[in-house]
Amino acid sequence: MIKRNIEIEYHIRQSTGEVALTFMDLYNPNNKQSDECFDIDTRHHKFDAFKNNGKVSKTCASKYEIVNRAAEKALKTQLEIEKDCEKDQKRANQLSEIINNADFTSDTV
Repeated sequence: MIKRNIEIEYHIRQSTGEVALTFMDLYNPNNKQSDECFDIDTRHHKFDAFKNNGKVSKTCASKYEIVNRAAEKALKTQLEIEKDCEKDQKRANQLSEIINNADFTSDTV
């Protein structure tokens, strides 16, 4: 079980039940109805548990598959960043040691 706090924002068109991750995916500027913007509701879903394979746990899953996939993608990105952090920190420590041991008073290059 992977524990992470990930929040996904999504939008729902109230009249049709259409779901999208961005407002613009639902907005239709050619629609002459003046209340179209008011028909789109912005919501958030918080995820805090994922299976070891990176899939959303059933206990915190959204009823919208598009939202679950977005959370899985966000988790994957977070895990990749954490993995890269180890390597980056190791390299930063090496560079720090080089700088700390450098003799900046010498005239030789």
